Amino acid sequence: MLRVLEAGAARGLTIEPRTFPEGTKTALDAATAIGVDVGQIVKSLIFAVDGEVVLAYVSGSNQLDEKKLAGAAGGAKCARVDADTVREVTGFPIGGVPPFGHKTHLRVFIDPDLLQYDEVWAAAGTWHDVFGIEPHKLVEASEEEAAGVDPGTAFRPVREKLREIRSQLEKNVQALDDAVEIIGKNVTLARAAGFAFLNLSGEIKGNEDPEVIAASLRDRIRRGAPGSIEQAANLRSIMVAGLSLGSSTFTSVKKTTS
Repeated sequence: MLRVLEAGAARGLTIEPRTFPEGTKTALDAATAIGVDVGQIVKSLIFAVDGEVVLAYVSGSNQLDEKKLAGAAGGAKCARVDADTVREVTGFPIGGVPPFGHKTHLRVFIDPDLLQYDEVWAAAGTWHDVFGIEPHKLVEASEEEAAGVDPGTAFRPVREKLREIRSQLEKNVQALDDAVEIIGKNVTLARAAGFAFLNLSGEIKGNEDPEVIAASLRDRIRRGAPGSIEQAANLRSIMVAGLSLGSSTFTSVKKTTS
């Protein structure tokens, strides 16, 4: 287990293993012991593709499609290796293989289903020790560009998938910020227009000249919401918008000021 801790530290990770004396050799055993969904268990599986030994991180709820793994690795034939080979290339026994800290450098393939969880659990080098890790950190800790191993569909790069998700999240956050800013400006303008409408109610009754009404409304709104009046197209649009907003907000503004 020490090699796993050291390998994690070299990748900027703090590994905090948990020990279960009853054993966590299978995905179901591990999920039951930890108290998580079996899909959150990382099965570190060793295969040979045309003679090259590779590593696949597979969700505990999935079965790996060997033909797809062969295709993703650029080979034709994929097969499980025996226990001796697993220990020889990784330094760990079957059921205790961790995602990193191996004796031999291996190409890594990752099941995208693992990315849906906030935390996944992997073996820490023995049948009794496991540790939790965020899926994106597991991907980043992989030394090779990781290709997705999806038991149901075609393989796809996990890092590319993560970049797409992050990019979309950044766009959504920016769109939300823009919406909040627009709403804030509209609320300010509406409140100012409402107050202007209330203050001008007497003048409107006694003066039918739209230009005079618009000029007065423009001045009142500018004082109530500095800068927002410049967003309007012209005085007539200000008058129409102000009177409309003022009428619709009359009740709410009155309640707010009372």
